Amino acid sequence: MSSTYSFDRPDSNARIPPLLLVLLLNAIAVSVAAASGFLIYVPLVLLGLTAAILLSRRLAAWLALVILGHLVLFFQRTTQISISEAIFGIVFVAYLALYLVDRIAVKRVPLLTAAGDNALVVFFAVAFLSVIPAVMFESDLGLWGRELIVLAGLGLYFPLRESMKTKEGKRVVLFSFALLAVVVAARSILQYRERLDVIQFAWELVSGRQTANEPLFMAMVVGAGAVLGVSKSAWKQVFSAAVFLLFTLLLLVTFSRAYWVGTFVGLLIVFLLLQRLERTRFVATLCVVLLGGIGISWLILGDRFGAVADIVVRRLLSAGYVLKDVSFLTRVEESRVVAEHGLRNPILGYGLGAEFGYYNALKDVTYVNAYIHNAYLWLWFKLGAAGLLSFLVAYAGKIRSGFRTITITNNEDRPFVIAAVALLCTMLIISVTSPQFYARDSVLVIALCWAILTGSGETVSKDP
Repeated sequence: MSSTYSFDRPDSNARIPPLLLVLLLNAIAVSVAAASGFLIYVPLVLLGLTAAILLSRRLAAWLALVILGHLVLFFQRTTQISISEAIFGIVFVAYLALYLVDRIAVKRVPLLTAAGDNALVVFFAVAFLSVIPAVMFESDLGLWGRELIVLAGLGLYFPLRESMKTKEGKRVVLFSFALLAVVVAARSILQYRERLDVIQFAWELVSGRQTANEPLFMAMVVGAGAVLGVSKSAWKQVFSAAVFLLFTLLLLVTFSRAYWVGTFVGLLIVFLLLQRLERTRFVATLCVVLLGGIGISWLILGDRFGAVADIVVRRLLSAGYVLKDVSFLTRVEESRVVAEHGLRNPILGYGLGAEFGYYNALKDVTYVNAYIHNAYLWLWFKLGAAGLLSFLVAYAGKIRSGFRTITITNNEDRPFVIAAVALLCTMLIISVTSPQFYARDSVLVIALCWAILTGSGETVSKDP
């Protein structure tokens, strides 16, 4: 039976995957063309068609295109579903469905092999069945589908885990994620440069700030920090230092205090998970890199360096007065209202797509929204106790397997395992005020971290 359909085998007779890849690459092309303003649609389609034919039969290639396809979501942050988003969603779900059918029905490969896998399946079932309360409470089914697709991103964990078990697959996946972060970083740099050209006062940087894929930047900083602590290779140290510096600067100019604190906590966890000599190298290297970063920033910003540095310091110090911050108080009110709704329907929840109303002090209006800053309350409000508990059990299972993997591995995977554990632990903290469990970029980071921990752990356990 294993010789029939397999969309990642060279001898496969499947014709669906190339078509899906062409659609995905078309969606990427439309998004890039819309974002850049250049007429690059036709060349990208031709390139995509060639890539689809050459690469569609390999799992790692599929994952690379799906990971990079997230640019469609990151570049088009709209309240309505765009055409390219719809295409990406269809292609992504089709890819994941084909993978699961191939592994379960054709190859008969057991997928639920790691800690937390069973709970994750329960979570997916609860999320899908949430259409029942969504209909009962007359929620927007279009929003239900949109939120379901975001949560379905956690399903990437299964093909990512398989790919992480081979050196080639591991390199392709990690490179694709790094490339995604670099492209987003380049776009952010251009945006910040444009803003620096037009602002008159430093406070305008903070007042006009927008979310800019901070989870990607945080993941790159923590990952590069782990490599700096573990690796003894000179070129890896230099490359990781450059990555660490670039994404640290980008994270700073997002002016997002939650992610500043989260990244610091993540690096602290990395430090604690390192061995004694590694800790010394980690601290010494970071000091040199940060001092170099200050110098480079001064050269780049020139006479604006002082103003930007002042606003960063003021923003950081203002965290001490968070209890008086209007934004924080608004989130407290939001959480209070959501908790009241949850207590009225604690078991079933209101379904994905459910909305609620609360008074927003920042805008001085009663605001109706489906977005909740507290990720734990979001899961409880939408999916009830079953959804919240099954997700946390799955999440905890991955972290537990990660701690075990750190103790038994001493190879090139170790810095990534350490970084994955640190990021997952950090996201548990940040999710109180900045949701990580259902944001598109965070979901991708979580799925990748889970895959690193379980994939590396299963590979080590099979080594003689």
